[in-house]
Amino acid sequence: MALSLDGELPQRDSSKEFDKAWRSVKDSITFVHKNLVNHGVLSSELLPAHNALIPLFFLHAHFKGEFDFDRGFRWFLLAIGDGRYSGSATTTLGHDIKLVKVAKSFDDAVVSLEKELRISGEFSPEDFQRDYREDFYRLMLYLCAFRREAKDWMHQDIRVGFDRSDNQLNEGFKPEWHHFFPKKVLRGKADDSTVNSLANIVVLNEKANRSFSSKEPRQYWKDFEVKTERLKEEFIPTQSGLWEVAKYKELLDARAKALAQAATDLLKELADKSSAS
Repeated sequence: MALSLDGELPQRDSSKEFDKAWRSVKDSITFVHKNLVNHGVLSSELLPAHNALIPLFFLHAHFKGEFDFDRGFRWFLLAIGDGRYSGSATTTLGHDIKLVKVAKSFDDAVVSLEKELRISGEFSPEDFQRDYREDFYRLMLYLCAFRREAKDWMHQDIRVGFDRSDNQLNEGFKPEWHHFFPKKVLRGKADDSTVNSLANIVVLNEKANRSFSSKEPRQYWKDFEVKTERLKEEFIPTQSGLWEVAKYKELLDARAKALAQAATDLLKELADKSSAS
């Protein structure tokens, strides 16, 4: 670099370039965050892998004019389910960012990213017989309930994910994972490996009343006058004959099947919305 007349290196004013790039990054983060909230992702704690947000931000920044959130969100969910960024995240992120950079369009970029995944958009009942602490499938259970506009069981006029004070989306929301058949009720009467099955988990806003934990569903529903609509919103079979411990396995099978279909439909709807737009 040539010296200036007074012998000093010239000072390059890069502040404008930095400001422009930073505004672009902020715009993308703001846009993606707003749409995640609208789709029910109200807290980062709901996400098993935060690294997957980086390529989603970059997709928007690189293709702002043609970015389709629904399609991007579908890929985002599949990438989380695939565990795409849980291993050598830095290497994988670098590879995927390059795929976006060389793509000629947003559609081409998403197609390239999806080709890297080993997971499809189809769910099976077995997926929802897993332990509810498996983050991805728990996230899908929650998103299915949110899409169904499920309401809380303690405050039945408030949707899951909404604040009780103003009935608005509750950013920072932390779901309560309620066992439909309480652990105490199943103790010694059901296979221990099935007690924490996702098919036995209901998403609520607040911790259920303590008396829920010591009674069979049929009884605590009656005691707290929980409406039948709350069952349907959470994909729980409405046949009361399945709400008995003796029928626990049958209830799990029926609900797991319903949840698998709901999760598959959710991803299909995201694909259909993007193709229609």
